Amino acid sequence: MTCGKCVCSGDEQGSGTVLALGVIGALAVLGMLLLLVFQVIAGGHIAQDSADLAALSGATQLEMTGDEARACADASRMVEENGARTQSCAVEGERVRVTTRVTVPLIHTFVAHALAGVAPE
Repeated sequence: MTCGKCVCSGDEQGSGTVLALGVIGALAVLGMLLLLVFQVIAGGHIAQDSADLAALSGATQLEMTGDEARACADASRMVEENGARTQSCAVEGERVRVTTRVTVPLIHTFVAHALAGVAPE
């Protein structure tokens, strides 16, 4: 029987709910995948930015004080403040080389290198 409305048999009831749940589930999976992509992009940037800033900070400290240990301590502090871990710090003449590490859980560990200081003549 029809009266201008959709004719629904008993076995079609609730099919809209199943469809809605499927769409919501697909959107949730898509959202999680996008979150993972953004975490990977951010992890790489954090590692490189931390290394760059730490090398500059260490080189500035080295130029001001001439103290190699203080230069690396300052560089390591800068790395920690930027959300990364210091893998290594070395003074090479009048330059400071810093290597940082950022781990994105379950995905990847990013390693970045930076060198800053007075350029050799």
